[in-house]
Amino acid sequence: MKKIIYGCHYLLLCLLFLGACGPVEIPLEPTKIVSDNWTYRIKLTVPSANIDADLTDFPVLVNLSDFAATNFFTTVEVDFGDLVVTDSDGVTLLRREIVDLNKGGSTGELWFKAPLLSSTADSVFYIYYGNSDYNASNSTDVWSNGYAGVWHLNETGSGTAGEYEDSSPNANHGTGGSGLSGRVNTTPANAAGKIGQGQRFNNGVDTDAISFGSGSSMANLGPLTLSFWCQIPSTASVPNGRRFANKGFDAYWANPDALYWQRGFSGGDVRRYWATLSENDIWYLYTVIWDGTFNSSGITIYENTSTGSTGASDTTGTLNDDSATEFFLGNVNWAGTYDRGVDGYFDEVHYANVSRSFEWISAEHANQNDPSSFYNFEEQENLF
Repeated sequence: MKKIIYGCHYLLLCLLFLGACGPVEIPLEPTKIVSDNWTYRIKLTVPSANIDADLTDFPVLVNLSDFAATNFFTTVEVDFGDLVVTDSDGVTLLRREIVDLNKGGSTGELWFKAPLLSSTADSVFYIYYGNSDYNASNSTDVWSNGYAGVWHLNETGSGTAGEYEDSSPNANHGTGGSGLSGRVNTTPANAAGKIGQGQRFNNGVDTDAISFGSGSSMANLGPLTLSFWCQIPSTASVPNGRRFANKGFDAYWANPDALYWQRGFSGGDVRRYWATLSENDIWYLYTVIWDGTFNSSGITIYENTSTGSTGASDTTGTLNDDSATEFFLGNVNWAGTYDRGVDGYFDEVHYANVSRSFEWISAEHANQNDPSSFYNFEEQENLF
């Protein structure tokens, strides 16, 4: 009979002495598995050559369609509940999240939190499946390493509250078409994204927006890292000040094809911009890193892994309080008179309360841009 280790000796001890000891906290999730209870596993390796510096608690993306040539999709459970990821020892469970799963279509996204991606030795993990007695669930702990919000944007919105799920522990779920400054915005359309599905903003309108609310985990961040995949069509209109994202800060597109980022202080805005925004129907990962100071030298803007600056301004004073300001993706009505929505596609918006390193950004881009080149995997292993 298949069994799973749940720390049984601890559980029995608690039950025996419950009356004498009073209430105790029993772990709700196992930390290890009995590998013999799974029928199959796949060994997955992230080569050290792909990692520029050691990274801890890094969310790794696995494109499950890579396994279509094996019998993975015929043997994994319909809801993928039997799929677990372990460290190199083959028994220590790692937290994982599955997005956009489609057993019949042989597609799906798997994210798991790697405790270490080494720059000096290959990092080995195992993906187990084929156990109808086990039903794992998605874990928000995949995104516990400084993330204020993580939105995969694979949903089809209709203006329902909380319809765009935040995968981080902070539950900053988004709502399509939320209004601001007395204006009514519209909901973007679900469309093919960079990773699975994403959102098409302002296809013929200027008012598409998603509000992720004003949760405390997103308030007054500095330092911070904001990243998102974006594809701007070659036919896109480019009036000045098209908004990507807003939350005490502005990330916007202005002529001549520059990506601006600014944050308000009592003495004005600290700002940096870089004239590199590409309108060519290609997906790019845009990342803004800010160290929290009023010096523009503390702002770095990346397109994929390239960076630069064509203008900047410093400021003085204290940080403007944004705790009551909603975090918006897309249109924010400008000065209460006209709309400034970006014409393009968005996917994978990540917002963190730390300044990520270049090595982190480089690995994130490599992994998400081409997962199959970021890792190697071996043929399916039959365990019994």
